[in-house]
Amino acid sequence: MALVFFQTLVNLLSILLFYPFLGQLSRFLENRNSRNGDETLYIHRSDLQLPQAALLALENETRTFIRMVLQFAQEAFQLKDSSCRDTTIKKRYQSMNVQEKYDHLKFLYGDIHGFCIRLHQQVLGQEEASKLERLVAAIRNAMYAAKSIKDAIPDMHQLEHSSNDIKYAFYGQTKEVLLLFSQKACPMLDIAHTPLVEELAEIYRKVTVGYAGTVQNFYMENTAGGVSETEITTLLNFNREIYTAFKSFVFAIKDCLFDKKEAAYFDELPGFIR
Repeated sequence: MALVFFQTLVNLLSILLFYPFLGQLSRFLENRNSRNGDETLYIHRSDLQLPQAALLALENETRTFIRMVLQFAQEAFQLKDSSCRDTTIKKRYQSMNVQEKYDHLKFLYGDIHGFCIRLHQQVLGQEEASKLERLVAAIRNAMYAAKSIKDAIPDMHQLEHSSNDIKYAFYGQTKEVLLLFSQKACPMLDIAHTPLVEELAEIYRKVTVGYAGTVQNFYMENTAGGVSETEITTLLNFNREIYTAFKSFVFAIKDCLFDKKEAAYFDELPGFIR
């Protein structure tokens, strides 16, 4: 009983001692997390009582998030390219490895999505509400793209280190396609850039044609004996994940940058995954 009483007394005294300093400790931890780069760039400073300003902050956050996912895709393919570099993206993220980047993207996605829910509860006009829905779709598609790239990494490593010329050549081809895609997509996310619907639609068409053509070539190689049944399964799965990521990128960009009428144009375009 004496030991229990002594321990309880120590706990109570500790509570009384630290209670006046909880506010300072909280601010210290928040500042420390801020320096570590674990917070969003724009929305954490936004006031939800000003919905229009909060919506603008969310749009800027979404642009940055899409660019970060594109950087993640480049990192997965070991691409050294400056087209998606952004000085607003914190150096801590840029120094992360592939798995750390993906984990950080999931953290940011949850943070941004929570902000969208809180913003949706504010009184918004019809136009602002429609814009919010498109931004929610944009960050969701960007996260889909990140998930597709992550799921493709095991097959990517297998193709990269394969002794089969066809499999290795396809890895190199996909790497080049991603580089070209990034060089065209990333500049569209710049605030100074005026995006054109046809510009993004052309990127989408190339993605569609690329997917269909690649699948056809795989079956021709299989028929000719260039790849086995197991190898063609790896190639098809990898191809599907990569081009699903491309499609998700395109739809993330169109929902982020275009108005309701322009965005609806893409919904009528034919898909490439059956």
